[in-house]
This record gives sequence, C-alpha cells and structure tokens, in this order.
Amino acid sequence: AALRGHIAALKEPPGFEEYALLVYLCVPIWIALIAMLNLHRVFERTWTRLSLALDLAKLHVLGFLAVSSVGFFVQATINRSLVILFHATSFLLFYAVRSAFGTWQRYQHRTGQSQARLLVVGEPSPDLDAFLHTIAAAERPPKIVGTLGLTAIGDLPQLGALDDLPRVLQTSAIDRVLFFPPYHHASDVAPSVAA
Repeated sequence: AALRGHIAALKEPPGFEEYALLVYLCVPIWIALIAMLNLHRVFERTWTRLSLALDLAKLHVLGFLAVSSVGFFVQATINRSLVILFHATSFLLFYAVRSAFGTWQRYQHRTGQSQARLLVVGEPSPDLDAFLHTIAAAERPPKIVGTLGLTAIGDLPQLGALDDLPRVLQTSAIDRVLFFPPYHHASDVAPSVAA
C-alpha cells in the first residue's frame, strides 16, 4: 500500500473474495493435472533430475494456462506477480520434495529394505533368460530369493522342487511368485503340490 503512493503503475490488489473464488476453481484443475502427468505416483515411478524437472515444467505451464483461462472466464482480476510467485514456489517445493523422496527410496533399495522379493518357478528357458537380463539392467532390480524346479538356473539358489512351494512360501518372505515354462500358471503347479 505504501509503494502504491509512490509508484503510479502499481494497482490496487483484488479483494480476498476474488482470490478465494479463483482458488476454489483452480485446485481441482491442479489436482487433475497432477494425476494426468502421473506426478502422484511417487512409489511406482522413478525420475531422473531432468525428467522430474520436465514433468514439473509441464505441470506448471499447463497450470498457468488453466489459471489464465479460469481468470478469463470468471473475469477475475489476477495479480501477475502473485501468480508468478506461486508457480515458482510450487515448482521448487515439488522438485525438492520429489528429489528428497527419490534419494530416500534409493537409500532404502541400496540397503535392501524396499526390494521386492521374488520366487521363480520354472526351468531354464529363453523367456527366463530374457527376464533375468531385464531385471539385472533395471535401476532398482528386485531380489530373487531363489528358484523352484528340476534344474538349477544360473547361480540362483535352488530352494527345491515344485512340491516345496508351500514350504518355501511359509518359511520365506516372498512378495511375488513368477511362473515360467513349463509352469505357465499357478494352476500348472497345483497338481504337483497336491500330489
């Protein structure tokens, strides 16, 4: 207010009611944009610093366009410096939080606390070789606890035959069981387990 007395170009800021209306209209749009860009999937996604910055830039450009459109249609007076301050602060906070969370996830994975634990049921095959190669190249590969089958698979621990599946599931912490040829599904294993 004091500066407006000395600088004629500064305008009287809009009232609280106008800002409140704009917030009520823009928050759902902002949440929808976050979901559209999958920025809410903090547990499922991994970002590099560049990909995170690009995704956040998309969010804030689209958010700016949405705020401008809403302001145009409701004929609200928008303080441009406030909009710029909001977008800059939002970008920096999003980036800092996502980066810190990514660092924490990498630490958890490195110490083995967040690795998925897999049990492989099958025999050596091209499909299984391709799978092992793919997860070995992953940024955060799961831990293969062992295998069940007639033949050892590489240097993975062989925990027994098919009949040992119930025992292994009861005595080991397993997140997922993966079935490979010739045992394509859990139902293929069931007769052996029942026998």
